[in-house]
Amino acid sequence: AEILAEVLMLLCQHFESVVLTGVVGNHGRVEMHKYFKMKAKNNYDRLVYLIVEKMLKDQPNLTMNIPTAFWTVREVEGKRFFLMHGENIKSWMGIPFYGLNRGYLKLRSLLESYGQGFDTMVVAHFHNPNIFTIGRDEVIMNGSTKGGDEYALGSISAACDPIQILFGVHPRKGRTWTFNLNTAQIR
Repeated sequence: AEILAEVLMLLCQHFESVVLTGVVGNHGRVEMHKYFKMKAKNNYDRLVYLIVEKMLKDQPNLTMNIPTAFWTVREVEGKRFFLMHGENIKSWMGIPFYGLNRGYLKLRSLLESYGQGFDTMVVAHFHNPNIFTIGRDEVIMNGSTKGGDEYALGSISAACDPIQILFGVHPRKGRTWTFNLNTAQIR
């Protein structure tokens, strides 16, 4: 919570408005089995977001969005982003693209039927940064702030640099720039 609060305060010094949207994932779950109904409320990720919200409650140019579901749709410059951690997306032989393609198409169709369509899906669960397209839309797989560790090496025999994908959104053109921030280089 302290590190996240420090990063947000730094951003608030340089930008007129800062918005944090925090979705929960499997890393912060309280119970080991998968659950969805209370997942967003019974999760340590949410606790961290709430602590940060309390710590920075007097910061006037900071908005905290902490959804009570495990996903949310947020609009940025007229573009709609579907955000979720992504642990409910199935990989095939350790490759997430087929599952992400299916998940994207199903979720987009479902949400559009309720008037909640989106342009881009953003997930993080797979720990490897990547951006790919489905039709004319994009899926952004954010990396991991932590990078490789004993768990990644022991459970899936994989590790990558701790990369966070930063990107800018233009009102007419959508995502116009991307920067892979290696968090190991800023410590």
